[in-house]
Amino acid sequence: MRANPLRNFRLSSLRFSILIAISAVGFAFSSQAFAKLELPQNLTSSDRQEALRIIGLGTSAKILTNPYALGGYHGIEFGIALESIPTEDVSRLGSRLPNPQAEVTIPKLTVGKGLYSNLDFFIHFMPYNQNSELSQYGGVLRWGFYEASSIPISANITAHMNFGNINNQLTTKTYGADLIGAINVNEVALYA
Repeated sequence: MRANPLRNFRLSSLRFSILIAISAVGFAFSSQAFAKLELPQNLTSSDRQEALRIIGLGTSAKILTNPYALGGYHGIEFGIALESIPTEDVSRLGSRLPNPQAEVTIPKLTVGKGLYSNLDFFIHFMPYNQNSELSQYGGVLRWGFYEASSIPISANITAHMNFGNINNQLTTKTYGADLIGAINVNEVALYA
């Protein structure tokens, strides 16, 4: 019985991909480059609203994947993102922080799976990190309702939610829905 060289290549390629993914995740979650998200003290009601606006939008769910539906395919999609939250304006609220931060960078993992036909589900999370004192998790449900037959154009609707906790001082909950139009050109997806 002969061994299939293509099968061996796929297994070694899969092992290499898994090794790269584990290394990237390890780097993202163990890096000392991520600053602590500090909140000023003595915030007024309007200051709290402004802090929630800035941090809530910064931690909300984002569409960071090809908008083409996963639904009809086997497998799972994994993604790693480094997101920046602009915190300079937050540090000027209430009792101003002595060393204002321009931004805080946080890592986020995403796992996506096609459920049925053009219906996909994604979860994303960032476990609690002592450096940033921030944790968050959420999900995205995407329904692809249009795919052109002759040109690579598609449209979908996404519903998303995200929950964040900053050192047990601030909790954010963001919800939303988006209408997304996309075109795939030469292995690049452009969408708005």
